[in-house]
Parts: sequence; structure tokens; C-alpha cells
Amino acid sequence: MKQKLISLSTVMAFVLLLFTGCQKETQLNEETGIQLSTAKPANAGGCRLTMYHLYDPISDYHHINNFTYKNGLLDEWTVSYGLVFKMDYDKTGKMKSAKVFDGDELVNTIHFIYSNNKVVKEIWYLGNTQVIDDEVINTYNQRGQMIKNESLFYDYYTTYTYLAANGELDSWLFYMGGNPIQKGDYIASRRYKNPFRAVPGLDYVFGYANSGSFSWNSWYSSEKITYYDEGGNPSVHYDLDPAQTTWVVGSQNYPVQANYKDRLSSETITNTFEYENCPGSVNKTSLAPGENKWSSSFQSGNRKKILVQGPNNERIQKIIEARKKK
Repeated sequence: MKQKLISLSTVMAFVLLLFTGCQKETQLNEETGIQLSTAKPANAGGCRLTMYHLYDPISDYHHINNFTYKNGLLDEWTVSYGLVFKMDYDKTGKMKSAKVFDGDELVNTIHFIYSNNKVVKEIWYLGNTQVIDDEVINTYNQRGQMIKNESLFYDYYTTYTYLAANGELDSWLFYMGGNPIQKGDYIASRRYKNPFRAVPGLDYVFGYANSGSFSWNSWYSSEKITYYDEGGNPSVHYDLDPAQTTWVVGSQNYPVQANYKDRLSSETITNTFEYENCPGSVNKTSLAPGENKWSSSFQSGNRKKILVQGPNNERIQKIIEARKKK
């Protein structure tokens, strides 16, 4: 039986943590009588993100997430590495569980455990069994921001820092075996909304190893991705210049596209977003998960739970294999 792709996290740090400063809105579903609730301003009546596509020409890397909705809440989420998360909610509209599919195969069932209205533990079961494949522990600071998420079974964790002035995400750092693997540093635009705030029902990007990423209120105007080799030596993959970032903006101040210029290579990295229920925003036919570009190391049956940002998965896998041989 397949194991839950070790949360190797490509921090493509998606998915917002808690978006503060948002008023809770509720509605009653007429068919089920269930009261739906979301703490995000992007609710069933607002824009809903249907596709996120990051393209990095330096590595010819595509990172694509697709989202579909039911009763105003996220129904299915296809992550960049090909798995599909099918969501289930409690009567208040909070995440209760998620079934994880690889094609037609149910590979995991996730149960979410709450404390103080935050998910403090994810329990990943194999398939539809009671066999635990992983437990992920989430830790928060007094402001309710995720400061660490840790896999107890797969020996990885990610830490997060925030700006004191506005609470925006400053950086995340992903570790395996206690060693740094990958880091992301950010400057928020403070001009345009974070599109992941327009995914009602999704508390944070639990499908990725750096699940506290995308915890910003505004979409970023700069990102710096750093990798660490077997000896812990850093090397910068790209460093985006915020002064050269250009935007295409749609309805409700959500970006439709952000174009970034890398200081090192002069290449242009793009973020493209599509929405539904969002007049004035582009909504093309989203790319299918099979159109994501991955190396042969991440074909079906050998994929890993990766990071949200940064296409260095093959390199990370080589580091892991090298450490196994020590």
C-alpha cells in the first residue's frame, strides 16, 4: 500500500494561515440545512480562486494548483504534484477531514484536530484504514500565526518568521533530519490581495510541507529561494527584484498575473491566477494536473509531498538519498 508521499514540501508555500482582520460571514445551505462559515472575506459571494500557476523558466518548472467548489466551500484541490484532496466539513463549515487520491486510488484520509479554532494536529491514515501514516503538529504564536509545522513520522519540519509591524510572512525554512534544506524570503506588495484568501474552506495549505506559507494578507512583490547542500552551504536559486515586479489586477483587487524579474539571471518568473464568481477577472480553462512538469523522480508511485515554492525537488531527493548512505 502506498505511503503518504513524504511531506518534502516545496514551499511553494501556498495557503494561507489565518487571515486576520476579516469578518466572519455565514450562510445557510438550503439543501442540507448546514450553516456554512468562513473567516475569510472571500466567501461564497465573492471571488473564488480556481487556478494558481507559477512558472520558473530558470528550471523550466511549472507549479499548478486547481480548485473546485461546492456549496460555496472548497470541494476538490489538485496540488502541483498530482494528488487530489477531497474535502469534508463539519456543520460550522470548518475542515473536518480530507481524502487524498492518486488517480482513482485512495492513498490517505486526513483528520484535522482543533484547539482554540486552529488546526493543531493532522492525522494521516493509510487509505480508509485506521493505520496511521503520519502525524503533523502545528504550533502557533500568540497572534495566531503558524510558527512551526512538524511531521512526527517523516522527520521534517518548517519554521516561519513574521514582520512585527504588519504581521506579514517574512520567511520560512524547511528542515529534514534537523538540517536546513530550503528557505523562502518575502516582501509583501501591500497593494494586492492574497489570492489564497479567495479559497473559502481552506484554512491553510496542508497539502504542502511548508503549510504555513501563503500566510500573508497581500500577495508578495518579491521572493527569494535559497537551497542548502549536504554540508549546509546556501545557494540562491532566484532573488526577485520588487522594483521590477509588474501586475495585472482583476476584480476586488485580486491579481490575475504577477511578473517578477530575477536579479541573478534576468529571467521573468510569473504567477498566474484564475477565478470564478469574479467579474472582470480572467478565467481560462485551467491546466490539467498532468501538465505539471516534474522530473522522472516524481512520477506516479514515487512522488513526495513537496514545498509550495521552489523547483528543487530532485536536488532535495538526491540530498536525502546521500544522507541515507552515511
